[in-house]
Amino acid sequence: MSGETEFNVHVELKGQRYDSAAAGLRALSGNLGRNMTGVDNIIKNEMRVFLHSVARDIAHVHGGDWQAGSSGGSVLRRRSGRAVRSILNSVDVRGHGIDNIRGSIGGAGYLAIHETGGTITAKKAQYLTIPLPAALKSNGTPRRARARDWPNTFILKSKKGNLLIVQKQGKSILPLYLLRKSVKIPARLGMRRRLQRDTKRFVDRAMAAAHKRMMQNV
Repeated sequence: MSGETEFNVHVELKGQRYDSAAAGLRALSGNLGRNMTGVDNIIKNEMRVFLHSVARDIAHVHGGDWQAGSSGGSVLRRRSGRAVRSILNSVDVRGHGIDNIRGSIGGAGYLAIHETGGTITAKKAQYLTIPLPAALKSNGTPRRARARDWPNTFILKSKKGNLLIVQKQGKSILPLYLLRKSVKIPARLGMRRRLQRDTKRFVDRAMAAAHKRMMQNV
């Protein structure tokens, strides 16, 4: 996404809160009287496992097959599969030493508004062209790249007052696109919510794995 979703964690050890995982790990090392050799790799691995689990869950929730009329709901629907692939491939964990470990998760740039919600407004043209079922393939991807690529089209106003791009087919017309100056997108991706929900579980697992590694150090 445009601006990856990042998270910071704190650690509680013997009733004391440490606002950084690094500080908490140092305190744990001191209490155990063991060094921290290899602990950074343990933390990176646990973080990678955690973020991949978030990515898989989000991809599963929003990876259902597209069906005509299914857009605009509480979940996204898979069309080309690009969004799901971008989420699964977005996990990045890097850094050497416990002070420099960073993990992030995101996805294709257009997913950002599905995370936060907002309004998309026409900028380069007077209207947004929103494809109707006739302009889409069975998987929900566009039959043509642009509305102007369709022959024999014109604009009309429906009985409900909506502007439509339609195609003339003999004596009948086929609605292809709905014209809107703006469209409201609901916040529905849920990535930050999922991270916040399970961060404590990640911290518990990471600290347990770090404790085990420290106990192996001499």
